[in-house]
Amino acid sequence: MGRYPAFLAEFLGSPRNHYAIYVDVNQGLSGYLLHVVGTLQKGMELKVSEDFRNPTFSLTFLGMRQVGWVPHSKLGHCKNVCETVPPPAKQWDRGRPLLPLDQLRRCQEWTAEAVDVLRESGVLQQLRPTEDPIVIIRDKTENGTSHG
Repeated sequence: MGRYPAFLAEFLGSPRNHYAIYVDVNQGLSGYLLHVVGTLQKGMELKVSEDFRNPTFSLTFLGMRQVGWVPHSKLGHCKNVCETVPPPAKQWDRGRPLLPLDQLRRCQEWTAEAVDVLRESGVLQQLRPTEDPIVIIRDKTENGTSHG
């Protein structure tokens, strides 16, 4: 039975970096990208791209770390499970927070919650104790990436 590596991917953002879940289904070329997009002023929504070019090709790519495996038989469940995690709602109005600042939810918080729910549902399997996670970071000295 086949399985696909799943990653927590990080992209350059402002004021904080953007996080997403990437499942590599095409041997480093493309896969599923699951993330929330929007703003704290308007709220966010889930965006799923099922044929997303590998994040390492993005100019804003910073790095990604493997968080587990998605079995081939459960790949189609990724979107459905992520849809159960509410995206961050509108949290600011006219420059004022609607919640205390320490309770704000952004893409980073949503992604962490989604990874947990994917694990709890059995869609995302943990790495085995003998497996080292795949880590890919943008090489800051060149215009490329390095694998760790």
